[in-house]
Amino acid sequence: MRTMLFLLRLGTSLVLALVALMSLGCEEENPVLDENALQESNLVPLAIGRIWVFSSYELDTTSSQKIMSSVHRESSYVEGMTTFSGKSAYRVFDSTYTPTGALDQVDTSYLALENGDLAQWDGEHEAWLYVFKKSAGLNAEYVVGEFQELHEGIPVNVTFKGMNYPKEAVSAPIGTVQAYKVKLTGTATVGGIQVNVFEQYFYFADGYGPVRMYTPVQTDPGSGSKVFGSESLLVSKNF
Repeated sequence: MRTMLFLLRLGTSLVLALVALMSLGCEEENPVLDENALQESNLVPLAIGRIWVFSSYELDTTSSQKIMSSVHRESSYVEGMTTFSGKSAYRVFDSTYTPTGALDQVDTSYLALENGDLAQWDGEHEAWLYVFKKSAGLNAEYVVGEFQELHEGIPVNVTFKGMNYPKEAVSAPIGTVQAYKVKLTGTATVGGIQVNVFEQYFYFADGYGPVRMYTPVQTDPGSGSKVFGSESLLVSKNF
């Protein structure tokens, strides 16, 4: 955000002073905004003690419809803060429940928020991934993370990228809100051949955070078989 300071000097010409004051009034009433910037300030409202609860389920590989028997709850609880791998990070307990309501598992994740950009620790690659870069603005691709892995002794270059799209209406159990769509993609390159390995979407609303997380049905690049999709919708939050 830019701040403009206007200094008005009294002089012998009243007309010049009046023109300067009118110009100041126009600047305040009609600020120039970057149409590609994400203007909201609270798209990732992380704070200690906050809880998000989601309704989650798998999507059928044939119809991409909800598999009713897979519907369950997931929750994220911001337990505290710590210094983790060079960043001031929020420590989050992610709980998954079975369709019958029993606690299935609890995982710990680490999230860092830097000027609106959200980074998540990737334990597999031991690196921070910028899964949501508010600073990138709209319709501009950004790099989430880049790695080189070895599979059966063959080097594979893996690239994760993201892109923010304009707001759209998202209906979830908590209500219908306007949210920015964030598309994350992953590609693997071996011997000059690039393969898409995954595609995922997040929807962030001001004052809510993620209200929808969606992974479409995809094809496993190795076996060629279909992989279940998934969807999570925000049910409630405690703030």
